[in-house]
Amino acid sequence: MDRVAGPVNYGGSLAPCASTQSVDAMESEQAHGALVVDRQYPPFQDPFTDPFGSLPLFDVSNGLDFAQIGVDWLDVSEDLTGDWGMSEPMAANEDGPSNRQQSPCLDRSAETAPLPTRTLRASPQIYQPGLATPSVTDLAPEDHDVSRQQWPFDAERDAAPKRYQAPPMRQVLQMQIQTSNKEYTSFHNSLTELFSDTYLPIPEVDRGTVAAMQVVKRWLESYFREFHGVSPVIHTPTWDIETCPTILIAAMSLIGAASSARDGPSRAQLAVLSELCSKMLPLIAASDTKNYQDINYLIAYCLSSIYYLGSGDRQLYQVADRSRGILIGSLRGLGILRSYFSVSVEGEKEKGDQYTDHRDRNARLHQDWISWRDQQQELRLAWTVFGFDYTLSTLTSKRGGIDLSELPTRLPCADSLWTAPSAQAWAALKVDMSENATGASLAFCLRSIVAGKQLPPDLPPYSRRYCTTVLDRLLWDLKQLDMVFMTGCLGLPQSSSGQQERKTTLLEILGKIRHSLSRPRSNEELINYSMIYSIYHYSNLSNSGDMMDLVVFIARKSLSANNPHAMASINAAERRLAISYVSDPQKTRSLIWHAAQIIGVSNHYIFCSPCEVLRMFAAYAVLIAYGRYRPRTPPDYRDTTPIDIGQIYANAEQMAATTQWIRYGGCASVGSAKDIRSEEGVQALIREGCERLSSIITWRASGMFVRALKYFELEAQFEREHINP
Repeated sequence: MDRVAGPVNYGGSLAPCASTQSVDAMESEQAHGALVVDRQYPPFQDPFTDPFGSLPLFDVSNGLDFAQIGVDWLDVSEDLTGDWGMSEPMAANEDGPSNRQQSPCLDRSAETAPLPTRTLRASPQIYQPGLATPSVTDLAPEDHDVSRQQWPFDAERDAAPKRYQAPPMRQVLQMQIQTSNKEYTSFHNSLTELFSDTYLPIPEVDRGTVAAMQVVKRWLESYFREFHGVSPVIHTPTWDIETCPTILIAAMSLIGAASSARDGPSRAQLAVLSELCSKMLPLIAASDTKNYQDINYLIAYCLSSIYYLGSGDRQLYQVADRSRGILIGSLRGLGILRSYFSVSVEGEKEKGDQYTDHRDRNARLHQDWISWRDQQQELRLAWTVFGFDYTLSTLTSKRGGIDLSELPTRLPCADSLWTAPSAQAWAALKVDMSENATGASLAFCLRSIVAGKQLPPDLPPYSRRYCTTVLDRLLWDLKQLDMVFMTGCLGLPQSSSGQQERKTTLLEILGKIRHSLSRPRSNEELINYSMIYSIYHYSNLSNSGDMMDLVVFIARKSLSANNPHAMASINAAERRLAISYVSDPQKTRSLIWHAAQIIGVSNHYIFCSPCEVLRMFAAYAVLIAYGRYRPRTPPDYRDTTPIDIGQIYANAEQMAATTQWIRYGGCASVGSAKDIRSEEGVQALIREGCERLSSIITWRASGMFVRALKYFELEAQFEREHINP
């Protein structure tokens, strides 16, 4: 995604100290106190009353409106992307494999080469060029295991399917060249020629496609450099451009192109690639419904959906939303979700001992390595899809599609084992690795941390990150229950104290994981630890009362500020926010510290997913709103030295000063803002937030957040010109 930073020199230490424990204790107190809603100020999600006696925040004139609860950042009416998106996205009714089963089968080329022998074990051949869309029964051999069929398909459905003649893939991809930028028609033709076959024709690249091939290779280099460390689902030791299906290369190129699209020509090339991918994915699936059982195709579908989610294009958001159902359904059908993984191959190694010949042993070892790779890649795909589902849920304020009970029982292995360059290296590394490094038990890790123990020291950073994600998803489920079914719409009493205690416990557990992390010593740790930090602090913001909900509501509504009803809701939310600052200033400062920490994390590492872009925006919005709406008090000239509350690796002295600031207040600085309470500090935060969000080129959705931050600047300017001239 965005540029993965290299090694960074950090100051300070995370070693436990008395002052650190003091801040930790305060965090626990603040989290616990914030979860008990003050009856004097109803929660933001209450759709029935406005405590100020003005217009209701939500329109309930037609009864209970469940859709008004939460903020859906993907439901933006205007396109922010210009020519970046697809010209013709997937049709709205194409929401799953069941609709695609009746689509025509597409002949990709005159001759379709079989997939290489290293294709994943459960994967049938993809891109079959037959004449029709056959039923599952037609596709399966006599000994086919029906239990492995893609849900919701079964052998009895569509006993006599209709058959259609379909044009070749090359012809389909060239149908709408006229809609592309005329300047890049030649590039479109060359790219179409490359992607029309099952595999890239590297040995036979003609003079007309050489330039396009070089561009594709640069995109792939960008993918591995910028994004692979975030979701290492591709097995780089055995990945080869010549034997990788073109649909997977296209999806990888899509993210790589987005990461490097810094000027007009590269953005235009990205638009061409996005248009091609938008056609290829549904058409290849239509050619054979068994493609939903192919891991290469599902990885391509997942990677392209991640790009769509951060594209800034509302139509592409809808495609990503539909893709979630397809991905989850396919993984369920394959048994990858709700299955038990055994990444160990000890039994297979014992069988290999019977081979006395050196060549037989090497062949057996290579076979074991490939079998393990296939299992591990399925496991990593499941966790990547879970991360995509989690991101989509966070951005839309809607419940996730994957139930936590469906998750694999094992976490991914250590990166050093996954990247072992050969079977011999893999076997040698695996001998001395613990079970935690080869694939720890998710349940064991969660039970250990809940019981007050530390996570195993040899647990890989990637696995630590997903433990944190699972815990945050649990918090989200509890909050969703409160918002929709308890306090938000049904008007029932507040949730029980037991549920509040669960929330507090989960926040404390996230804090333990965060404080257990040392300073990153590798790029893998830098990526995953940064994401753990941001998840932890954002969870405290979103689960500690309604302050952040009010701030995000104001920012989101500002995108439609021309609507009179929207402005009335914004004004009501602003007044409620001002009162919340007065009602509990210590809790407010604790949440301000969490927001500052998110910005501090982003100073060391540019966030690499759409979800983290949202967290960065929310952090800036919370700080800006605090400076804008907090009651004005006379300046205290004793506050001569501001406390930098954005230090993520603070020493004992800095932690003690931060503890004092949370308790008693004073002058605090974050980034370029020397005093976050002052008008100058607010303007500095607005400028800094807009600049940093605008610099994130991979995820164009950041443009929407820039516009939301600028609302605060326009509001301040209006006050200076009309209210306080």
